[in-house]
Amino acid sequence: PSLLAPPVTHLHFDSLSAEADFVAGTIAEEIASCGGNHGDFAILVRANTDADPFLRALNVKGIPYRFTGNRGLYSRPEVRLLIAFMRGVADFHDSASLYYLAGSDLYLLPADLLSRFMNRARRQNKSLYDVFTAALQPSSEEGPLTDEAAATLQKLLEDLQGYLRRAREAPAGVVLYEFIRKSGLLERYAEAMTSAQEVKVQNIARFFGEIKRFQQWTPTPALHDVVAYLDLLLQSGEDPPAAEADIDAAAVSVLTIHKAKGLEFNTVFMVCLVDGKFPSRERGESLELPLDLIEEVIPKGEVHLQEERRLFYVGMTRARRRLYLTSARDIGTARERKVSPFALEALNLPLQAIQVKKSSPLEAIARFGEAEKEERPRRMAPAESEPLHLTYYQIDDYLTCPLKYKYSHILRVPIYQRHSIIYGNAMHQAVAAYLSAKTADQPVSFEAVVAVFERAWRSEGFLSREHEDRRLAAGRDALRRFYDQQEEGGRMATYVEKEFSFSFEGNRISGRWDRVDEEEEGGVVIDYKTADVPDQKGADKRAKENLQLALYAWAYRERFGRWPARVELYFLDSGLIGRAIKQEKDIEKMQEKVRMVAEGIRKEDFGARPTYIACQYCAYQDICSYTAKGE
Repeated sequence: PSLLAPPVTHLHFDSLSAEADFVAGTIAEEIASCGGNHGDFAILVRANTDADPFLRALNVKGIPYRFTGNRGLYSRPEVRLLIAFMRGVADFHDSASLYYLAGSDLYLLPADLLSRFMNRARRQNKSLYDVFTAALQPSSEEGPLTDEAAATLQKLLEDLQGYLRRAREAPAGVVLYEFIRKSGLLERYAEAMTSAQEVKVQNIARFFGEIKRFQQWTPTPALHDVVAYLDLLLQSGEDPPAAEADIDAAAVSVLTIHKAKGLEFNTVFMVCLVDGKFPSRERGESLELPLDLIEEVIPKGEVHLQEERRLFYVGMTRARRRLYLTSARDIGTARERKVSPFALEALNLPLQAIQVKKSSPLEAIARFGEAEKEERPRRMAPAESEPLHLTYYQIDDYLTCPLKYKYSHILRVPIYQRHSIIYGNAMHQAVAAYLSAKTADQPVSFEAVVAVFERAWRSEGFLSREHEDRRLAAGRDALRRFYDQQEEGGRMATYVEKEFSFSFEGNRISGRWDRVDEEEEGGVVIDYKTADVPDQKGADKRAKENLQLALYAWAYRERFGRWPARVELYFLDSGLIGRAIKQEKDIEKMQEKVRMVAEGIRKEDFGARPTYIACQYCAYQDICSYTAKGE
């Protein structure tokens, strides 16, 4: 379209798909001819369900978008595979799930053979599992299988049986994680981390988050209970958002008009402007506001219409330069739709003046073609003008290995929790509960502290049941020592789990102090650790060299305008306390590391830096092809 086109344009199309094609095409043409970026455009819909045809049209044109009403996590292929696995393990005779699993990239059972097996299952009223089992018998009516097909079937059946045995003793999330790790699924994505692969990993991570949520609501965290709960959610229409295809800031915003309040864009498309959608139909039994609360006089019976008109005005005023009002005669319903009366009012046009813009036959046919797959580079760091938010753990991960930072903080690759993490988290929660109660001058018993510890405990990642029992006992003993020490004469904490945040060279550094005490000589910043330390000399050495305490001392200076008197590392398992005084040189060293990390992240330098020690303790060592071996 010409730059001399009027600032407000209305177009009425013969079909909804033609309307969507026009919107996507106009955005593509404007970018190509006039420059700018995709973030200058917004598509406003009345309801999230109206967005689908426009999202498809944007995808066909290869236009990045961000849809705030994005749903469909469970329908993504990578997540459907995980659901099929869980259902297949929970019920060997779920033929649909077994069919999906057998034909997936993990097993690759030949399509023609899989089709024959499925047809036989239908004819004989058997499950696909029974047909698979019979096919491996020497007397199978299918005839001898090729060695490759027989090996594939054998592996599939053995995997199902093995994971069923595992599911009897481990929670659903653990079983699922072992599946994606042992099958090589995550490793496969990590080896070729394209934009599309990154989205798959993010969706898998989101699904693991849902599994964790399910386990809180099911009778047990067992796989069959989680599958039953998931099936109920799917039947009710529950489907959380999937990861966006492109999370770059320069993306077309697709959102409802309600969510657009307060936002502005250079060019806005208000779409699906037909009667019955905008204004929407009034629902019965609406809750009416008392007349005393309404500042203006609204004609009786027109409250809903007036509210819809206000919303339409909100949508129009989101545009800084150009506003397109679009509608379609055929939106896929039984009857043809008329243009929204609000659009006619805005343009001061009679209905008779509206001309229908028709698609050519070639355009109509082309819509059935497959969307072009285009790998677009996406930024994984904020633009130079945007602040970078960093915590100590992000800084430490990047310094250890930039690829670890990417896996953990950008892609959020799901990991199998190590027993040390479970133990440390439970201990920290128990200590924080005790300190918080004391700070509030509330009595707290040792039994109450242990109860917090046990509630925070999770039976994941331990080498055996005996190993878990030993760690539980060690935790109770450490808490006993901590409790007695504090009750016999410990200082009163000033702050517990206190958050901090400050700016440094355009970036934002944030975190949380475990504890801060204010004494006569000054502040004491304390961090609790469950790591082992041999003696007092070793404890003091750890406190002196600890970068986290350097950052915490820096944050204290930024917050209170003075240095802390000292920093302390409290080693819970031994009861030893390491002490050190952080000086200007320590802060300068930390600042230089922050600069290096920020520069690397902004440059998207996420290359692996393998070392034997770092890789040995890395949670991603099983999927990272750069893992250093000690051979």
